[in-house]
Amino acid sequence: MELLINRDEKINLARYAYLLARLEPDNKATDEQKDLYHEFSKQMYQWMQNDKDCKELITAIYIYAYLTREKEEDKNAKIR
Repeated sequence: MELLINRDEKINLARYAYLLARLEPDNKATDEQKDLYHEFSKQMYQWMQNDKDCKELITAIYIYAYLTREKEEDKNAKIR
């Protein structure tokens, strides 16, 4: 998130590309998984470079984080 929010700093573009590269599936992944990852990675990189798309991406990540966190809190509440 920090890299997306502070994307005007040129070093963050390089850091973002490095982060995406580190997430690449290993040799055990299927060709389909590798292809899907490359498509995902390419799209994420393109979205970072466009103002509107980047803002939408940040919003989508926040929404996903809140939805996921809420589900985990519900699970923890049931366990107690």
